Order: sequence, then C-alpha cells, then structure tokens
Amino acid sequence: MASAETTVERLRKFLRELRRERTLLVGELERSTLRGEDVAGGDLVLQELRRIMRGPGRVRKNLPIFRR
Repeated sequence: MASAETTVERLRKFLRELRRERTLLVGELERSTLRGEDVAGGDLVLQELRRIMRGPGRVRKNLPIFRR
C-alpha cells in the first residue's frame, strides 16, 4: 500500500518547484510579518523556503524573524 503524502510534504514539494517566485514569496511573507499580520502557516513556509534556498549541507538554526 502506497503511503499518502501529507500536506506538509506536498507543500515542500511545491516550494521546491518554485524558482524566481521563491524570493518574491519570502519578501511578501517577511513584509507581512513586519506589518504585524499573522499569515497562517507563514512561519513554516519561510522556514522551508530558507532551507531550500540555502541548499544541502548548510544548516543554520534560529534565523532571525523580523517582529515589530
């Protein structure tokens, strides 16, 4: 029996497929955070995008998240 993809796994796959849009999405999510807006799942998406953009072998924890 094949295992079903979880929502998070599907999101990761989608984010990996993005190219130019990654930078735009990170910018939008960071600006919304600076404005004090709460984006559902925004922290998870930012974390995944940063991980993808850093590439394999580079692990950094506690990246700054801009807060008001």
